[in-house]
Amino acid sequence: QSYFIFEATELLRMMNEENGRRGLFLLDEIFRGTNSRERIAAGAAVLKYLASRGLVFASTHDDELTTLLRNEFDSYHFSEIVENGTARFDYLLRKGPCLTRNAIHLLTMAGYPKQVTDFAAQLATARDPNPATR
Repeated sequence: QSYFIFEATELLRMMNEENGRRGLFLLDEIFRGTNSRERIAAGAAVLKYLASRGLVFASTHDDELTTLLRNEFDSYHFSEIVENGTARFDYLLRKGPCLTRNAIHLLTMAGYPKQVTDFAAQLATARDPNPATR
């Protein structure tokens, strides 16, 4: 069974088991096992459905999902602290979506080849519509 099918089955089970009760739903990176276009669309639909039936806490790195659901969900984030060639997290919850990016920098710090990180940075910059995150 694929990761996506397993997750979809479990989410459907959660949705069907509520029997009219309000529930608490904790989700991490919904539908990460499928393509990005449908992940965002299906994730937004499922999260909106669950929010109408209970309290939902969902983690995501998908900016599009955060934007689509900005009227249904409040956003919070954690921030990294990068200093002296190391990264650490203070685990303080901050209001709003995260506007910084760290994945490629963390790959650089981990010792990935410069050819890989430079190309990844070039692709990320070209695809990022928000200059504040560059």
